[in-house]
Amino acid sequence: MFSWLEKNPFFFAVAVFVVIAYAG
Repeated sequence: MFSWLEKNPFFFAVAVFVVIAYAG
Protein backbone atom coordinates (compact mmCIF):
# COMPACT_ATOMS: atom_id res chain seq x y z
CA MET A 1 0.00 0.00 0.00
CA PHE A 2 2.86 2.34 0.84
CA SER A 3 5.22 1.12 -1.88
CA TRP A 4 4.86 4.53 -3.55
CA LEU A 5 5.91 6.15 -0.27
CA GLU A 6 9.16 4.21 -0.25
CA LYS A 7 9.83 5.29 -3.84
CA ASN A 8 8.71 8.90 -3.42
CA PRO A 9 9.61 10.16 0.07
CA PHE A 10 9.84 13.72 -1.26
CA PHE A 11 6.31 13.54 -2.69
CA PHE A 12 5.08 12.29 0.68
CA ALA A 13 6.75 15.24 2.43
CA VAL A 14 5.11 17.65 0.00
CA ALA A 15 1.72 15.99 0.49
CA VAL A 16 2.04 16.25 4.27
CA PHE A 17 3.05 19.91 3.99
CA VAL A 18 0.02 20.66 1.81
CA VAL A 19 -2.32 18.91 4.23
CA ILE A 20 -0.89 20.80 7.20
CA ALA A 21 -1.03 24.11 5.35
CA TYR A 22 -4.65 23.45 4.36
CA ALA A 23 -5.66 22.36 7.86
CA GLY A 24 -3.82 25.22 9.51
